Amino acid sequence: MKYNDPFEKQWQDKLKAGLTKIGKADLFNDIIEHIQTDDRVEWNRQLMTLLSANLSEAEIKLVMCSCACLAPKDNLAHIRDEYVKTKIFLMSMPCCSNNLRYSSVSIRNWMITR
Repeated sequence: MKYNDPFEKQWQDKLKAGLTKIGKADLFNDIIEHIQTDDRVEWNRQLMTLLSANLSEAEIKLVMCSCACLAPKDNLAHIRDEYVKTKIFLMSMPCCSNNLRYSSVSIRNWMITR
């Protein structure tokens, strides 16, 4: 996938670092070489197929966790309060050009139980 925006580049840099951390840096080059689509859903589907074929489940978890965007905990209280009122998780991230909307059950459950 081409680096269409800063978030995409940042995420792929994290992916490369995660693979390097477990001694599989060469797999990142294979991923970039073999996945030739700009469709994000398809790119991620193919990524998970390649990871599943080359890594253990534990290694996949380590790599994917290294790709996560982190938010300081002190900023989460007001987000949780707003979510409880609206049931919409709306977050603006400085690395993204657009606001992101999430309404998945896992986020809803996490926000309510905190």
